Amino acid sequence: MRALLPALLIFPLTLAGQLPLDVLETPPGARAPENSAPGKLGDKISAMDLARAAEEAMRPPERQAREELPTPPGDGLRFLDERSYQVTGYNYADVQAVASLCREAERALGAYLRLPEKPPVPLLVQLVDTNDEIRAGPPYWMSTGEHNNVIISIRWDEQTSLRDCCEALTRGLLRQGLMNMYEVPYEREADRWLVCAFGLQTYLRLQSVRVDELEREGRARRAMSLQAIFEGKGADAQAFAGESFWLLRALMRQMGSRTALAPVLERLALEDDPFAVLNESILGTDATRQDAELWWAVSRQERLAHSVPRVQDMDVSRELMAQNTLVPIRIEGADLLLSVPELWPYRKHPGVLMAATDRMRVMRTRTNMMNPVWFNSALSFSEVLQHLISGNEKKMNAAYERFTQDLQDALALEETINAELDKPLVLAAPSQEAQPGEN
Repeated sequence: MRALLPALLIFPLTLAGQLPLDVLETPPGARAPENSAPGKLGDKISAMDLARAAEEAMRPPERQAREELPTPPGDGLRFLDERSYQVTGYNYADVQAVASLCREAERALGAYLRLPEKPPVPLLVQLVDTNDEIRAGPPYWMSTGEHNNVIISIRWDEQTSLRDCCEALTRGLLRQGLMNMYEVPYEREADRWLVCAFGLQTYLRLQSVRVDELEREGRARRAMSLQAIFEGKGADAQAFAGESFWLLRALMRQMGSRTALAPVLERLALEDDPFAVLNESILGTDATRQDAELWWAVSRQERLAHSVPRVQDMDVSRELMAQNTLVPIRIEGADLLLSVPELWPYRKHPGVLMAATDRMRVMRTRTNMMNPVWFNSALSFSEVLQHLISGNEKKMNAAYERFTQDLQDALALEETINAELDKPLVLAAPSQEAQPGEN
């Protein structure tokens, strides 16, 4: 990634507005400008913590002894038995990780639907070792045991994703809850949209850094109709899950509280006509399906159109830096892209001063929205421009050295964070030859 440093290019940027330069606030842990209170580079820690939020939430404590999971003689399987679910697999860390995900899925569902504290037969979650046939199949599948208990089998290999795992566990817990608390026949599946919506909600509880990405995808995608969502029609599984999630969020916003929404979701899960439930609960008994579709279209548009990213994505902040790092200038008939120190001999030229001032305003205006990974780079680049404009060459060169290091650190840190976010869910490769007592 550091090889990209010389290749950062600048393109004309239209200013979206200007703010006074003294409105800039320095978040805790970031280095303050040279003429303000001293700080230190703490962004690396906070950014990495953010990127590893999901992994830390489900990572088993290394200090626990392996013997805490009993091993049946001869087969090498590990079991973890909770009140409402059991998890089995060949590796201690994997079983613990999935058990932690089960707890998160239970919390997400239990806030709106009644789940059995101790069902007659718990949900069984199996982490299945892969072969060529399984690897070519779906990421998980559901079946029913001898006593009508729900069994979720998850394909467990390097391709297993956290998002698929959250959906699988949600599907099993939801079906188990419908069977045990609402006496729904075990043959009946939970509606696909409810499974996808709550599965994605569980995933976002663990990876909140993905919320802005989900909003951006929703704005770029054409809305799916309510009828298609209720009927479970959607070839693109990720897009369908996103639309289902925004429907759930629209219902939450419309009803105003979990207490008011819970009975609506119960009826949607149990009754055959979701449009009737929606109209009676929100729009009135005289409303039509067209009225419900209009409500959904307006609610979705309002939610996504007014969503404001809390901070920029890393790639957006990186692109902003790339657009402002080098300055285009025409010298003796030649079009050049120069770094700020290279502009020093031409600093008195009106075009150079104007370009430097514009870029400093962009940095100062948008720094508070910069991704934490790139915050220090934006701040130090503003210092470079400030010293160019004020005419202090020594301070400009010193600030540029700091900026170059911050830029290299940001590129390396972004690469590390992306690798962490893309890391497979499987914590350790399972082994079919595991022996009793081995991890």
